Amino acid sequence: MGECEPFPLFPSKRAMKEDLYTGTFAGAQLTFAFRHPGTARCFQGWLKPACNPSEAINPIRVPLSDCEYWIREYGMKDDCDTEFGMSVYRASDRLVKKNRCVVHGAAMVWREKAWLFMADSGTGKSTQLDHWKTLWPEEVQILNGDKPVLRLEDDGTFTVHPSPWKGKEDWGDDSLSAPLGGIILLKKNNKNHIDFLSPSGCAAKLLSLFFFSFEDRILLDALCVLEEKIISSVPIWRLSNLGDQESSRLTYKTLLAWCEKMANKDNY
Repeated sequence: MGECEPFPLFPSKRAMKEDLYTGTFAGAQLTFAFRHPGTARCFQGWLKPACNPSEAINPIRVPLSDCEYWIREYGMKDDCDTEFGMSVYRASDRLVKKNRCVVHGAAMVWREKAWLFMADSGTGKSTQLDHWKTLWPEEVQILNGDKPVLRLEDDGTFTVHPSPWKGKEDWGDDSLSAPLGGIILLKKNNKNHIDFLSPSGCAAKLLSLFFFSFEDRILLDALCVLEEKIISSVPIWRLSNLGDQESSRLTYKTLLAWCEKMANKDNY
């Protein structure tokens, strides 16, 4: 991406109109009002120009000095990269109202279901995906490397969808979506160990890995309802690990045993 000129703090109405874009995320249409025209390029084809400003999302609601902090502390390239990075919070806020949310996780498709490695940045999500692709290349497809979208279906199940926020590796397949099979919460440790988690054992950590702006109590309540439905519908494990291939083999064996158990249960 080329260098971007700083966007104005208070863009003109004409600039706002010129910088309206719309796109579809997990079946829900969102419209963005960008302060900088270069931001749309960061979405890599996800958006198209729009002309209706109704309910448009403005990702930046902070002073330019705060954006400079993001650039300095979080490795953002420039103003439009910062606006792109911050847009995930506003987009997820809007998606929560439509029974969808963006989560901090790496999603892979294995055995026709999507499995999420969820953790804070730098904990090893990409490392686990890389190990799985190396060890079982014919079995695994990467759906999204950093911030997939979860959608609550009418039957109470969840589907994992791609998003333009793919992380620094830019891993993902925008044509893929799959039913959510389970979640693996990652934790760095000096040995490899995996535990099945109870609802009380995973609720706080899981909620911290959802993207939202913390500004609306009603929004938070809706997100908690979504989280409760996720916890009650899929298995969740904690993988304490060294980040080596053995940790991935341990996870593979655990998920395989779970899938076989569920298959045997369905046969009765």
